[in-house]
Amino acid sequence: MVVVDCGSLDGTAAVARSFTERVVSCPWTDDFAAARNRALAEADTPWALTLDADERLVSADPTTVETVLRTVDLDGVTLPVLFYGGPHLVELARQPRLFRRAGAGYRGKVAETLQISPSRWSFFPRPDLLEINNLGHFGPGLQQRGSLLKIQPLLEAELENTEDPERRLQLVLRLGGVWLRGGSFPQAAGCFHALSQEPHLPADALLPTLLGLLEALTGLEQFADAVDLADHILAKDAGLKVAWGRRAYALNRLERSREARESILRGIGARHCLSWSGGEDARITQELWFDLGVTLSRLGEHAGAVYAFMKLKAEAPGWSGPVPVERMVFRALVEGGAIAEAKLLLGELAGRDAGVRAALLEDLSQLGHPELALDLLVGSENAPETVPR
Repeated sequence: MVVVDCGSLDGTAAVARSFTERVVSCPWTDDFAAARNRALAEADTPWALTLDADERLVSADPTTVETVLRTVDLDGVTLPVLFYGGPHLVELARQPRLFRRAGAGYRGKVAETLQISPSRWSFFPRPDLLEINNLGHFGPGLQQRGSLLKIQPLLEAELENTEDPERRLQLVLRLGGVWLRGGSFPQAAGCFHALSQEPHLPADALLPTLLGLLEALTGLEQFADAVDLADHILAKDAGLKVAWGRRAYALNRLERSREARESILRGIGARHCLSWSGGEDARITQELWFDLGVTLSRLGEHAGAVYAFMKLKAEAPGWSGPVPVERMVFRALVEGGAIAEAKLLLGELAGRDAGVRAALLEDLSQLGHPELALDLLVGSENAPETVPR
């Protein structure tokens, strides 16, 4: 194991030395490729596997992995990389992480790419043996860690000094993604729109570009344009869940809920969850069920809304959204006149969280049922202990 430390100011190097003597200090020069190439130069094994500082390797048995590698006539294999935002799986990607070290090297100060010749790649034959979990790419603290702020100026600087058209397209696509993840939607829209107009944009870059532009337009609340772009994307590939979902969101904001409902149903039945970043986004299906519940509630189809929210709760028990799922179920039950079921749910939640119970009682008043709030408050056995006075 080789650890390259690029100037950390905490106890990282000391911790690393408790696991391996091969801890190399490498001054940070705003060059990701240089740091990775230093690690490759320090290694002495025929195969190399690379990990970032915010990643963990999940491996069943290194001996078995070695046995598998002896059977493959390849220069490298891609591994599944699972990106987590807190406890929730956000995205799944395949990345070239395990490869023959001889002749391999990284290129590009930022958005670095692995160069290896000859280049014969495939999936690792046993994905159950090797998996990488990335714990720092999404979720709380991303902005505080400064990852986006560090990468953006590096991308812009390399763009100024790069004439290779293919590399420039790659850098602009990455820069658009940085703006998008940072919530800078005008800049993201500008990047993705410029890319979409490139006459020599590679086919494999067109779809991420259009999906990135769709996300940016949604963030800018340009909902009519978002619907038009989603229709354009879906005309070429009707199996994209995210395009159906963003189309539905925009339609709802345009108060076209019946069309939104049909769009969501098409999205739930679509084939895959490909996101603008090229990976499989595990949140897309969950968001579709949530949006379906909200849309059906808006249309007065409360029984269907209850089903959608319960489906979301069953498939993603740890799902975190703008409103807790139980609260959405409760509101749909009340609006649909299923008061007995609403009472049962209130009783179940009352013993768990007094704050949730108080919020549900407030919902009843907002929904025009203050008498039911009083009835539930007085009738619940747990009322004196769980409801603040």
